[in-house]
Amino acid sequence: MPTFVMRMNHMQPKSILLILNTLSELEEHLNSLTNERFFVLCDSNTWRECFPRIASGFSNRQCHIHIIPPGEIHKQADTLWDILRNMALEGLQKSDLVVNLGGGTISDIGGLASALYQRGLPYINLPTTLLAMADAAHGGKTAIDFMGIKNLVGTFWFPQQTIIFPEFLRTLPQRELKAGYVEVLKQALLAGKRAWAQASTIGPEQITQNPQIICRAAELKMKIVKQDPTDRGIRQILNLGHTLGHAIEAWSLTHPLGPMLHGEAVALGMMAELRLSALYAGLDEDFAQQASRVFSRFIHSPFPTISDIDQIQNFMRYDKKNRNASIRFSLLAKPGKAYIGVSIAEKKIRNVLEEILSGIHNP
Repeated sequence: MPTFVMRMNHMQPKSILLILNTLSELEEHLNSLTNERFFVLCDSNTWRECFPRIASGFSNRQCHIHIIPPGEIHKQADTLWDILRNMALEGLQKSDLVVNLGGGTISDIGGLASALYQRGLPYINLPTTLLAMADAAHGGKTAIDFMGIKNLVGTFWFPQQTIIFPEFLRTLPQRELKAGYVEVLKQALLAGKRAWAQASTIGPEQITQNPQIICRAAELKMKIVKQDPTDRGIRQILNLGHTLGHAIEAWSLTHPLGPMLHGEAVALGMMAELRLSALYAGLDEDFAQQASRVFSRFIHSPFPTISDIDQIQNFMRYDKKNRNASIRFSLLAKPGKAYIGVSIAEKKIRNVLEEILSGIHNP
């Protein structure tokens, strides 16, 4: 049973990554947890598809299930207050354990509820989506969306453990699997040429036969987080594709045909930020175009138009990397090397967005 252990700063003594390949291993591990009670947070999809597979891991112990509606659109203050209210009604104590069973929305909001209740309850993440396994469930970032801005309210609170069980991926719709693969590809670009070559030549359909790719993506993120737990420096390279991706995702939440999935918005953000990388970070232009074509396989309507750029740029102004009213990016210099804090004028951002969006609408 391979494990990856990351010892953090004073906020959390350690955060452990476990990769468990069989249901018996997962059940055995859950049964070994010594907490008095469990508060399992899931959405209606993971309650139906995933919880029955792990229910025996909580047998003969008190376990409260709290179910929220699925989707980023419910990662809001009202949902958070309802979780906290139920924690209080159950009388949770620090000897109890929160179990976040779901994708990035569950780990984000469940981690934030754990951080706030009694100034910090222990929790573990049990991600059920590819996006969460490769990225969102690791690193201690917790948040809700607020006033239409993605992850505007949150804090750092690290899970005691994150448990990857690749078999959960078999429960995912194809669209979710494809969207999650975008984060695998992004991590591969940051890891280097070899990782990119492998990840870009297979597809999400083969991921359950290649679980080592998920593990490498998760371990890369954990290693970077270890160096910069609170996102003040090198950890910002993980935001590649996300400055524009988050803004596009926020835009899609207001669109009548939306929302886009997180990975779909990031795929479009990656296409634009690869172009910015070629212009302003020295990325080879041929490679940028080749990588952009890979990411284009994972975008999904609704697509913004040129008339939406003002709204997208307004959302970008709330990005956490910004300093002194300057929009800043993490850009790729070459596979395995990225720059952080690259300030780019809004007119230049607009030019690239016009180029990318025109290409999508007029292929």
